Amino acid sequence: MAKTRIPDFDELTLKSLVEAVGFNTSLPSALFNAAGDLLYANPRMTDLLGLKAKFPVARKKIQDHWPFSNEEKAGPAVFNELVGAKAKSVTADYKLKTYKISQKKIPKKDLAVVVAELQRSGDLLSDKESRKNLFRSLSHEIRTAVATLQGYTSMLDVKESKNAEILARMTTSLSRLEKVVDRLQDFKVELQVNDDQH
Repeated sequence: MAKTRIPDFDELTLKSLVEAVGFNTSLPSALFNAAGDLLYANPRMTDLLGLKAKFPVARKKIQDHWPFSNEEKAGPAVFNELVGAKAKSVTADYKLKTYKISQKKIPKKDLAVVVAELQRSGDLLSDKESRKNLFRSLSHEIRTAVATLQGYTSMLDVKESKNAEILARMTTSLSRLEKVVDRLQDFKVELQVNDDQH
């Protein structure tokens, strides 16, 4: 069976396709095929994605390293939602910045253009939304990890004194992490009160 040749794409081709679907051509943009393979990305999107590979890039590689996530979904799930056409756009965070990631299909070509539009650049000192998102995300992730580890430690066999010592250390460390999460929660509430007063 002959391998289907993937057509070559370049900056001008991508720019014309981005323009044809009505997106701003200055945004970080990328072109995907129906299988979710990245066919081409402009330099701004390449930088955001941290790509060093030549095009095309297989779906699995892009999906596993997709940097945009939100409170509900990790990067790969956000990628699948967009490229799988379950959503036309999704709000996602990356490096204290919030982006609106949008996709539009190119009719009759089995291609999709994806762009990343910066919505907010988070300055933790002045942007209360960024602070809320950071503290919510931190406390959720730490609490989830602590609960998982506590579940595993409860299953350990402590008959040997060596295991009992390890388990005691793990329990102490997990207890300290729980206190950190509680402090983050208290700090988040205090910030909310201060934000509401100003």
